[in-house]
Amino acid sequence: MKDTLIPDHYSTLFARRLLNFTLESTKAHFEENPPTQGQILILSMQQHNMNRYRLVKVINPASGRRRRIIISHGEAFGGASYYRSGKSCFAPTGQTKLLPPVPAVAERLSFDHDTTLSDEDLAELLASG
Repeated sequence: MKDTLIPDHYSTLFARRLLNFTLESTKAHFEENPPTQGQILILSMQQHNMNRYRLVKVINPASGRRRRIIISHGEAFGGASYYRSGKSCFAPTGQTKLLPPVPAVAERLSFDHDTTLSDEDLAELLASG
């Protein structure tokens, strides 16, 4: 019985760390609601098993023929160019993702520095938002 609980726990945990977005839902969001220059998005950085987030602004919402999203403050592991799925163009299999804004979470974030949120913080913020 315990083995059947582990996958559900981890899938919920990892979904929460990406603010309940998947690659498919992120791409669908950006296709239905194309980002605009100056729009605020959330950069999620999950390296070292930490939940770090930062607010970023869109510099170029449709760069090149793949319509990549270029952001104001890149990240060391992910760079500043992202596909519509949220994957980094620099490291597409990496742990940095560009996510649509979630107001309850965005209120706790900053443009100037990364903010670390615990799994408990995320559960509370996503439940209230």
